[in-house]
Amino acid sequence: MKTYAATLLLSLLAALLLTRLARFLGNKLQLVDVGGGRKLHSGSIPRIGGPAIAFATILPMLILLMIDNEIADNWRALGARGWAVIGCSLMAAALGLFDDLFHLRARKKLLFQIIISVAAYYLGLQIKMFTLPFFGLLEMGIFALPVTVCWFVGFMNVINLIDGMDGLCAGIVAIASLALFSVACVQNSHVVAVMSIAVFGAVLGFLRYNFSPASIFMGDSGSYFLGFVLAAISLTGSHKSTAVVAIATPLLALGIPILDTAMAITRRAVAGQPIFSPDRGHMHHIMLDSGHSTFKTLGMFYSSTSILALAGIIVTIGQQHETVIALATVCVLIIYLIRIIGFRASSARESVDPQWVSTKASTLLELLPDFIERLNHAQSMEDVELLLKGLGEKSHLVSVSISPTLSSKYQFDWRQEQEKQPARTQLLSVEHGLDFDSSNFGTLNICWFSEHAKPSLETKTLIRVFATMLARKQSRLSLELERGQSQAPILTENTTLTGRGIN
Repeated sequence: MKTYAATLLLSLLAALLLTRLARFLGNKLQLVDVGGGRKLHSGSIPRIGGPAIAFATILPMLILLMIDNEIADNWRALGARGWAVIGCSLMAAALGLFDDLFHLRARKKLLFQIIISVAAYYLGLQIKMFTLPFFGLLEMGIFALPVTVCWFVGFMNVINLIDGMDGLCAGIVAIASLALFSVACVQNSHVVAVMSIAVFGAVLGFLRYNFSPASIFMGDSGSYFLGFVLAAISLTGSHKSTAVVAIATPLLALGIPILDTAMAITRRAVAGQPIFSPDRGHMHHIMLDSGHSTFKTLGMFYSSTSILALAGIIVTIGQQHETVIALATVCVLIIYLIRIIGFRASSARESVDPQWVSTKASTLLELLPDFIERLNHAQSMEDVELLLKGLGEKSHLVSVSISPTLSSKYQFDWRQEQEKQPARTQLLSVEHGLDFDSSNFGTLNICWFSEHAKPSLETKTLIRVFATMLARKQSRLSLELERGQSQAPILTENTTLTGRGIN
């Protein structure tokens, strides 16, 4: 127990210190996640907490190699499989960090996840057989490799998809790792126990800064690492690599992320959307959009995860009748969650609408009716400029400007500001000619930051409507000026109106 206590203390302290350092570096280097739209936070929050979690978890394992006791001997006896846990989990964290910084495409991320999983398989982390309740031993045979790859890739992605709310992912992983630790202690699987308690300490220390309101996010680096390491821990209990130790425990303990992932895939498939496309239809989104507070939502997820984790422990170490009761409880809980989430989804359809990917377009669409009404009552270009400034502030646009340059072009130009902004964040610059009644008055320029790879059709259509309204007003003001009814200058120079920066 002293080794377990020391591991917990070391990983906890390391996570507390390293997370503070990661938060400082994230703010300093502008490696941040920009809020708004489908995201639940506002402002900019560092998103590089993953490396802190990874190193806080791995550090006790490396120190354990220098100690002479039974647990350390068991850890060293793993050989290549032990190093596979460390090396491949760090590779998963590196993949996530690269995605956090440079925004990889879904196919590339999946490809690298498969490569990491295959490497882990050939280093000894394999599922060759496992025991199913009531069915006995199930041999994998030639399916051992694909099953193992699906095991790792699945865990990485379900943890990643649930990471959308302050404290949610870290809390669920903490409960799952504590359940794994409990099972390992009962089964005298010392290596699984020490790894599990290291994960528990690391996420507990990180949760100190990630609990609502969060001051740092784990990012994809953290979710990929935690997903992989939880999947790997379950494969290290057998020295012969022939069985999954406590396979039911991680599967049931992570029942909430798995259920949320299954619902997301189904929802996007029915809507004809790519399964990796972001939306606001996750379980935590629906709960919050239904009027529940952050703490009540977290409480619901934590309590459900605790019940599922307890069921996983009973299924793994309990008798047959206890297993039946545990599985029945799981079925009832899952049906309840599906019904309650399904009901609330029907009352908040906008939260699951795939078009939520157009977050800035949605914000502009909400503001446009009031803007048009005020625009119709504007008496001069000064009034128009004030309206544009107000629109920029309310919709968090970086800038809105009207240029006198004669142009009828309409283009969307994506580029990155590597020096000022995080590489993941794209600057969308829209230029639209203000043409009305065969006359060109200038160019409307709108800029905002976004993480999406290309502008949506809704965004383009909205900007066209927006520009048409401005052109009509400009035409009216031009006629009034010719008749001597207006003293305002008409686009004599570039006017840039900057809203509240979202960077």
